[in-house]
Amino acid sequence: MKCFCQSFLDALDETSAFSPECKIAYAKFINWYFARVEVAFTIEWMSGSTQQLLQELQVENLRMTNVKNKYLTVFESFPQPIILLNDDHSLENLNVPAQRLLGVQYGPGGHYYGQDKDQLMSTPSWLLEEAMEMYDSEAMQHSVERLIPVNGELLPFEIRLQRMKDISGKFTGTVALLDDLTPARRFEELQRAKEETDRVNRKLSEAIKRAHELAGEAKAANACKTEFLASMSHEIRTPMNAVIGMASLLETTSLTPEQQQHVNVIKQSGELLTCVISD
Repeated sequence: MKCFCQSFLDALDETSAFSPECKIAYAKFINWYFARVEVAFTIEWMSGSTQQLLQELQVENLRMTNVKNKYLTVFESFPQPIILLNDDHSLENLNVPAQRLLGVQYGPGGHYYGQDKDQLMSTPSWLLEEAMEMYDSEAMQHSVERLIPVNGELLPFEIRLQRMKDISGKFTGTVALLDDLTPARRFEELQRAKEETDRVNRKLSEAIKRAHELAGEAKAANACKTEFLASMSHEIRTPMNAVIGMASLLETTSLTPEQQQHVNVIKQSGELLTCVISD
């Protein structure tokens, strides 16, 4: 009721349609009116029996407990780490995945219901830096990727911060959602490795194909060479046999020693060339 009364007083104070004297008079009337309404509600509430009031209080208390339990159930059902911060950036609550991430074991709702607040962990420095940056920039939300220490190693996370949206203005602070990017990073690395392997395989396939082409060309060239040599061997051997034969006939004639020497050279050279052609 006081909130409603204050809303009317604030609206009256902000308007410029009335003179200061009128505002004072209207303010008195607003205070008087809501005071009477509050008295009326109090009288109505007290008119019931004590047993009825107790039952109503028990029902309302049970409803509020169920609402709180529902909130905690939803809060703990998220698979990704969620951290709630107060206005001063201190830890308000964190679900079990967030506890595992930060290396603590309070259990579901353990931080929220923790009795010894001095033993509860403080806000991690990396989260405090991002929350302060969001508030300093007066932004409603903030998203960043950074490395977070987890079990002795730095892992990539996406940190998404969002100011709490509560129309009543009673619950303010920051909601932090953390997404582990490690699986995505590993998938990207595997994808790059696969692409590199595919590229190497393509080059290897091209090299093998080129090697087969060169081998075919070499085989064809060798066949041509063999055919050429066979043809040339035949073409040279025939006249060479004639040369050797004629040299043999000359040996049967009357020759001077010098002529005999020349014939022997011709015959030996012919026979040597014939051996080379045969090889």
